[in-house]
Amino acid sequence: MVDSQVAVVHDLSVRIGQQLTDQVAYIEQRPRDEASSLKVTHAKLGKDYNRVLQQFRVAEDMARQKQRAMGSRNRGAGTESGGRVVRDRAVVKQDERLRVQMQEQAINEAIVREREDEIREIHQNVTKVNEIFKDLAEIVNDQQEDINTVEAMIEKSHAHARSGLDQVEKANEHQQGCVVS
Repeated sequence: MVDSQVAVVHDLSVRIGQQLTDQVAYIEQRPRDEASSLKVTHAKLGKDYNRVLQQFRVAEDMARQKQRAMGSRNRGAGTESGGRVVRDRAVVKQDERLRVQMQEQAINEAIVREREDEIREIHQNVTKVNEIFKDLAEIVNDQQEDINTVEAMIEKSHAHARSGLDQVEKANEHQQGCVVS
């Protein structure tokens, strides 16, 4: 397990080293004023990379030492009393349970955050719908006033037409020679 991880990090370090080398060629092609600031940045980046690479090598050595120590302890465990092996296994199981619990807790927290976000979004949508209904109610109210005005005018027109018809009929009664059709 450690060896595969070390191999991946080694491949990455080779790629990063190559990119740093390629960057030097790029900097040399840039104009002098731009190249000077790029050189300073490149130098800092190179220092940081070398420092991290050195820290990784130290960590790699420590991991290999621990791996060798665990391997020799596991080989010697068969000759020891069963109590130590059982305790080591119990510790490993407890660590695994703790890791699983932490993962479950992280998943549950992510689910809770997702639900909270969804609830906020639903709340915002409900608020928007409420505003739309208020706007519609205001529009309907304004239109109702216009409809009431039109209705009143129609009633007045109808009353005037009726009054006009009544006057024409009275005039017809007073004047017999007039024909109204």
